[in-house]
Amino acid sequence: MAKKLGTFILIIGVIIMIAGVLEYASSQPIKFDPAKSEMTPFGGRNDLGNLLNVQTSNLGREVSRKFAGGLFVVGLVVTIFGAIIVSNSKKNTTSGS
Repeated sequence: MAKKLGTFILIIGVIIMIAGVLEYASSQPIKFDPAKSEMTPFGGRNDLGNLLNVQTSNLGREVSRKFAGGLFVVGLVVTIFGAIIVSNSKKNTTSGS
């Protein structure tokens, strides 16, 4: 019974770690591209508006990366906990026989 519980906890930990890695990978900062700036009515480009949009987006992405790091650490701890349970259950079954 403990081996099944440990395996289940181990799988949950790995899933949480994968979710953290995917969140981190999807929230990388974007670079400012002047070609994406809108044109003003006077014929110039609105680089400041585009730059502010990029900076604001990168601030949100930074928060997501920090959350992803925490998620990865939690998944790692859960995985280690599950591995310890599986390891101890194997020791108990071999010593009990």
